[in-house]
Parts: sequence; structure tokens; C-alpha cells
Amino acid sequence: MAGIKESILVRIQTANLIITGIAVVIFLQILNIQFLQGEYWQSRADEMGLQYRTKKATRGTIYAENEIMLATSIPLYKVSLDPMIINSELYRTKIDTLTKLLSTFFKDKKPKEYLAKINEARRLKKRYIVLSPRPITFTERQALAQWPIFNDKQNKTGVLFEKVEERTYPFTGLAGRTIGFVNENNDGAGLEMSFHKALSGVNGKALYQKITGGDWKPVGTGTRINPINGNDIYTTIDINLQDIAQESLAEYMSKHSAKYGCVVVMEVKTGAIKAMVNLGLEKDEYKENYNYAIGDQGSIDPGSTFKTASMLAMLEDSTYSLQDTIDTGNGFYKYYDREMKDTKVGGWGKQTFQQALENSSNIAVSRFVTKHFGKKIDKYLEYLDKFGLNTDLEKSFRLSGMAKSYIKTPKDPTWSGVTLPWMSIGYELRLSP
Repeated sequence: MAGIKESILVRIQTANLIITGIAVVIFLQILNIQFLQGEYWQSRADEMGLQYRTKKATRGTIYAENEIMLATSIPLYKVSLDPMIINSELYRTKIDTLTKLLSTFFKDKKPKEYLAKINEARRLKKRYIVLSPRPITFTERQALAQWPIFNDKQNKTGVLFEKVEERTYPFTGLAGRTIGFVNENNDGAGLEMSFHKALSGVNGKALYQKITGGDWKPVGTGTRINPINGNDIYTTIDINLQDIAQESLAEYMSKHSAKYGCVVVMEVKTGAIKAMVNLGLEKDEYKENYNYAIGDQGSIDPGSTFKTASMLAMLEDSTYSLQDTIDTGNGFYKYYDREMKDTKVGGWGKQTFQQALENSSNIAVSRFVTKHFGKKIDKYLEYLDKFGLNTDLEKSFRLSGMAKSYIKTPKDPTWSGVTLPWMSIGYELRLSP
């Protein structure tokens, strides 16, 4: 019994030694190829024109509400051929039919021109020629795959459908600047640029061989690192509201000969942006050429819309009630050497806190604010910060290109005694819509 155990142990130890020896040999060979023979094999690869090239990941889709596509990448295919692979008998009997089909389908060459091109490639022993003058769709690819030679199941057909992708925007002209773009230099705008990394995914690699004419031919299917496709982005844009908002803005701008304008439709309950339209005049036509809603060019004095923030700051910081009153006089009020004009000729007279906002009274709002915050301006500015009016919205809004707010402080060299009253009604500051 002891002899059997010893025999088994010897066999196991021998097997372990053999496996370890093989592993060491493989490891040493890897080191030899990588470090000692690395330059040699690299030069051999260069001689053969072999190179690992980027295999692009499929870019993610941008969706509107209800999963309606705003931007997506559609697969297209370049049709190429290795004419040397085709069986000689198959080539002899079917090539004429194939060239006629190519001519009818692409309409760029006569059948005899396609035949001459393929025959010349065979004569020169070329392993790769491009047949399609344009990329084809997936449906077209399925149709071409049924053609003679291309559909031969018993032999290698030589046909290669190389995938390329095209970014397409189903609602051309709608939300163009909001959706945005990314160019070849990785510059861009809108959602495409803001979420570029997430949409892009991770590119893979595939082995290609450079051939005559500078084209690159894929080599095999095992010599590749598959790409990881990009993530999809879901937005709150309502495409119907977007369409209505754009038509309304264009009509109003045309009526008033405006140079640019924007509309942002927000759902009050959730804060969700349902539409964002940006139109600028370009060669007598209104186009989405810049995002005025968030960008520097659209950053202006907010005017009366800012009165709401000023009055909210008052309510947050004081015991004022909606029925407290202030006198607006005859429609003019002087702050130092500068006179403020009210929104009604002859003035609003006495105004309650509520009426001041309802009537958008310049004098009432500015007097309420200067009376309460005149000696504690920093507190007023704190509330503006608290409301998010002076914060970096690019991080929270998540759309690149956000203009920075310009809200003065007493440290600003342009601050004066009239800054607070005019700021309270939306002037001497700049905000994007």
C-alpha cells in the first residue's frame, strides 16, 4: 500500500515539475520576444504594414421625453472585396451578374467598369478593394448579402461589410443648439459636448494591414479588442412643446425684427426643462446658432424678473406682511443724483408689498429693499446666493457653456450709492436667462 502511495506522489511531483518547466519556458519566451526580439518583430510588422488601429465605440443616443430620439448613431457599411479569395469557377460564372447588380445599385459605374476594376485587382493580386462609392444601410447590406458570389455559403466570398457610423438628428432644426455637437477636434456645444465622455464609450482596437493606395484592410477577427459602447442620455425635453415654443419665438422675433431671442419652458413643480429654444438672425433667417439661454451672449440685465428675487429676500429676512405699504409718489423717485422712473405714468401711489410685485413697481420694490437692506447689503447678497443666482450652475445644470453671473458687491469698483436700488429691480448686474 505504501508503495502505491509513493508511486502516486512521484507521478504528481513529476507532473508538477513538467507543468512548471513548461510555464517557465513560455514566460522566458515571452520575455525574449518582448524585450530581446521586440525590435525585430516590430520591424517585421512594419514591413507587412500591420498596425493596431482604433475601432470606434458606438456613440450613445440622446432621448427626449417618452424615449423619443433627439440624436443617435446609425450603422452604415462600406462594401469592400478581397478578389483573390473568390473561387475561380464561381468567379467565372457569376462575376458578370455581380457587376451588373453593382452598377444598377450604386449608379456610379457601368458593369464593364466594375468588371475591369475587379479583374485588374485579381491580376495585381490585390487583397482589398472598395466597391461602394457611399456607405450603405443595414437593410441594403442584407440585400447585397443575397447577391451572387456575396451569398456563397460553401466558399469564402471575399466580401467585407465594414461598419462605419453616422450621427443623425431626426428633428432637424429643433433644439439644435441644446442637443449640440462634437467636432473632430473634440470641441463642441450642448448635450453632445456636456456628456461627451459618457456618450463616447470606450474605443477598441483591431489589427489592420496597410495596402496599396493607402487603404487599411482588417486582418482576421481574433486580433481585436472590442469597444464598449457609449451610454444613452435621457432628457426632460418635450418635443411637442419644443416645436410650439420655437414657432412662437420665431413669429414674435420676426414681428419685432429681433436679432436674437430664447425661450426656456420649465415645469414649475419639478424644475424640469421641457423646451429650450435659441434663435439668432443669420443671413435674413432665424437659426439655432448659439445658446443664448445659457451663454455669455445672452447674459443681460434681467430687469423686472429680478424683482421676484428681491422681494423673496425681503420675506425671508423680515417680518414684512403682504399688506405693508410704501409710498411711490408721482412716478419719480430720486436716489442721490439719479432719478428712478416708475412703470406707470403718474405713479402708483401707495403700494402694498403684494401690489408692488403685482404691478412691477420699480419705486415700490427699490424702496422696500433699500429701506430693509440698505445697512446690511451683505445679507441681501447672501439671499441671492442662497437662491442660486450667483453660483456656478454648470455643475448642477450639467450643460457646458454656462455664463457666469455678474452680481456686484460693495467691493466692486463700480459700486455706488445707487447700485442697490437699481440692482433690486434687475439692473447693474448680468444673468443668463
